[in-house]
Amino acid sequence: MNGVLVATESGNMVYLVIDQGVGENETGAVVGRDGVVHPVPFWDWVNSKADLKELHDNGLQHALWTEPGHKDHKLWSDVFVERKSIIDPSIWGDIPVVQLSDGKKPSKKRSDTIDAQTKVAQIMMNLLEARGNNGH
Repeated sequence: MNGVLVATESGNMVYLVIDQGVGENETGAVVGRDGVVHPVPFWDWVNSKADLKELHDNGLQHALWTEPGHKDHKLWSDVFVERKSIIDPSIWGDIPVVQLSDGKKPSKKRSDTIDAQTKVAQIMMNLLEARGNNGH
């Protein structure tokens, strides 16, 4: 599974799993001080931690932790809570994506699949912007 660092808690690193189709109990991962990955149900786990430090260093982290107004709440919930929609790779930018394996130390390599999805999303956004600028 692939994850993005989104918070820290008592020396642990907290990741949002960005893969589609993960089980309900694998939507997040906590990497303990020993470096071992522990899959967790993301929202249940983070909501139970009083000393959680949310990270807001990039677009994905900001989007995750900033619950939108009523108009955009359904989309936010579909992406980050219900996991019905994929996380748009265009907001990852240069965010490091790590490979997480239950009970093992995370790999710091970016996934080729994630890189390819990011490139495709950027191309699509550029095409859409070009069409919009041309009045189509």
